[in-house]
Amino acid sequence: MKGLEISFRGKTTAVSLESNAGAFIYQRNGYFHFTVSGLEKGEEMISSIWIDSDMELEESLDIEIKDINDSSDPLEKKIAFSGQNLTSQEEIEKMLKYKLDYYYTLEKLLKNEGLL
Repeated sequence: MKGLEISFRGKTTAVSLESNAGAFIYQRNGYFHFTVSGLEKGEEMISSIWIDSDMELEESLDIEIKDINDSSDPLEKKIAFSGQNLTSQEEIEKMLKYKLDYYYTLEKLLKNEGLL
């Protein structure tokens, strides 16, 4: 079967494309985040997550589309849209730190330009 083979942090994860999986890297609040997830069709739409992690500077990953024998077990499976993913206290603190650092950088720039 066709799938994704993902090497990340020394671990290889295989994900079948039959699970409608996708790999996403996005930036949020000054941090990069990598997630691999999928949504199984059927009466109960099941959401599966194989990777869900922040990424550090200089960190890399490899994604290859290939024939795979088996899909790795997901880290988490749940009925899609069955609950809210609440932001953790750690994520809130990271977000606030990023925004405060941005504020101080902007304040310094405006003072240097004589606008404050």
